[in-house]
Amino acid sequence: MNNFKSLEEIYSRVWEKLGEAVASRHEPWRTASVATVRDNHPELRSMVLRGVDSSSKIIWFHTDLRSPKCNDLRLNSQGAVLFHDNPDHIQLRLNGVFELDPSSKQSEEVWKALHPSPRRCYQGPFIPSSASPVISSNIPETPEPLPVGRENFARLILSITHMDCLILKGKGHIRARWVFTKNGVEATWLNP
Repeated sequence: MNNFKSLEEIYSRVWEKLGEAVASRHEPWRTASVATVRDNHPELRSMVLRGVDSSSKIIWFHTDLRSPKCNDLRLNSQGAVLFHDNPDHIQLRLNGVFELDPSSKQSEEVWKALHPSPRRCYQGPFIPSSASPVISSNIPETPEPLPVGRENFARLILSITHMDCLILKGKGHIRARWVFTKNGVEATWLNP
């Protein structure tokens, strides 16, 4: 990915890599750092990328509606996502507006398609991040029947407003930014 000559080439490859990250758990962009705001301070956590729609400029993750980040987003929907690909030396920063999607047809289909093992993450009896007097995985020993946990599951969707890609190269880094507006896409080179 380091031999690009145009903004269009980088832009196209970024969306391809995001799609590859959804399809393959071995793709470095599969796990991203997701930032929200709590009490005017950034809150950061790693999350697994679960979906991409380049035509709508959105990406999404899965989340437990009881988690503190969901309350953060109810108060301030602004957020950011950082991807880093160490082998290819590429950093991708996305800024935008988060939306919780607990009840759409697509979220329902995703829930039904989840393997029992990850579904157990939403069947835990305790609120994620709540204190525990003992070590706890907060998942049931065996998966509960399908509807249990559905009320806790949602897609966390980022509508991207800004995309910033930094490609590290020994002979000089390159950087580009895209801003998504109602009128289209504004693309520009940036000084790294």
